[in-house]
Amino acid sequence: MTRAQSGSIRSSERNYGIDELRIISMMMIISLHFFSYNPSATNFQIFSPAWFARIIILVLCRVSVNCYILITGFYIFKTRFKFKKFLELLAEVLFYSVTIYLLMVFSGAISFSLKPFICSFLPTLTRQYWFVTSYVGAYLCQPILRNILSLLSKEMYRISLLLGFLLFVVYYNLFFFCDNLNFGGGTGIVWFLYLFAVGGYVARFSENKHRSRFYAKRYVLMFAIAVASEIPFYILYFFTKKQIFIQGATIFVSVYNSIFIFIMSVIFFEIFRTRTFCFKYLWQKKLLIFLSSGSFAVYLIHDNNSLRDILWWWIGSIHISNVLILLLVWFVTVLSIYLVASMIDGVRRVFFNYVFSSQAYEIFEQKCLLKISSIKKRLIKNKTWDML
Repeated sequence: MTRAQSGSIRSSERNYGIDELRIISMMMIISLHFFSYNPSATNFQIFSPAWFARIIILVLCRVSVNCYILITGFYIFKTRFKFKKFLELLAEVLFYSVTIYLLMVFSGAISFSLKPFICSFLPTLTRQYWFVTSYVGAYLCQPILRNILSLLSKEMYRISLLLGFLLFVVYYNLFFFCDNLNFGGGTGIVWFLYLFAVGGYVARFSENKHRSRFYAKRYVLMFAIAVASEIPFYILYFFTKKQIFIQGATIFVSVYNSIFIFIMSVIFFEIFRTRTFCFKYLWQKKLLIFLSSGSFAVYLIHDNNSLRDILWWWIGSIHISNVLILLLVWFVTVLSIYLVASMIDGVRRVFFNYVFSSQAYEIFEQKCLLKISSIKKRLIKNKTWDML
C-alpha cells in the first residue's frame, strides 16, 4: 500500500513529534560540532556576516542535547527499566567504538596504540563519548528516580523542579566558577537526572492546552533574548580584548544548563510534543521512524574519537570565502553525515536484531536476570533493600 485508503494515515499511539525531535536534535548536534571542530568555521572576524551566522546557529542548536535527555524523561513513567534494552544500548556503543577504531587502524588513517585500543573496548567507562557516560549513569538511576517522583503530588513536584532550577540553573549561571552543587555542570549526571524529572513532569501533568504554534512563538522570543544577551559582552571584548567578556557571553548561551538554553529547550521540546501528524503516504511514516531510530548511531559514528579529527579536517579543507558558502557547506555537511550514518546503522540494526533474538542471547539474559534476582534476595534478607 502506498497511500491510505482514507486519504491519510493517523496514529494515536506513537508520538511522531518525538521522532521528529530526535532527528532535528541530532542534526543540531552535528551543527554544534561543525562550528566547534571544523577549522574553517570557527574563526571569523567579529561582527562579520559569517560570525553572526555562526552565533545564531550555535544558539539555535544549543537546545539539542537537553531535548534528547528530555525525551528519555518524558517516557520515564510510560516505560519500565528493561535489562535487555540497557544491554542493547551498551552493545551499540561498544560496536561502533571498536569497529570504527579497527577500521581506522587497518585503513592506515591512524596508527595502532595500546591505550586507544583498550579504551575502544571500554567506551562508557573511559568516557570515549561524554554523553554516553553521563547518560548511562543517569539511565541506571532511572528506576529509583521514577519511584521517588511517582510519590509526589503535582504541587510537590513543581516545588522540587523549582528548587532544582534555582540550584542547578540560576545558581550555576551566577556563580559559574563554583560547581559543587551541580558537579559536571550541563554535562554531568546531576543535570541529566534533573532533565529526566522535567520530562517526567510534562508526561504526568501536561494538559495539552496549547498547540505547537503557541510554543514556537515563545521559542523565537527566547532565542532573540538569548542572542541579544551575548552582544554586549562581545562589544566589550571588541574594545578591551579581555577574555573575561568572552566567558561572560558563553555562560549564558553556550552551556546546556544556562537559564536561556534550559527554557528554550523545554519550549522546543513542547513544540514537537504537541505537533499532530497526518501522513499522506505510508512511506513517509516509515522514513520518519527509520531516521529517528538511527539518530543515536549518528552521534556514535561521527563523534567517534578515532574518526572525529580526520572527518572535520577533511571538511575543514573546503575554503569558505563568504557567509553564503558557509551556510551551504554547513547544510550539506549536516544532511550528508546524518543520511550516511543512518544507512550504516540500518545495516547494524538488522544484524543486532538477529543477535538479540537468538537463543544464545536469551540464555545469557536469563542468567543475568537470575544473578540480579539472587543479589536482590540477599539484600532483602539482610534488610538492606528496605533501607534503599
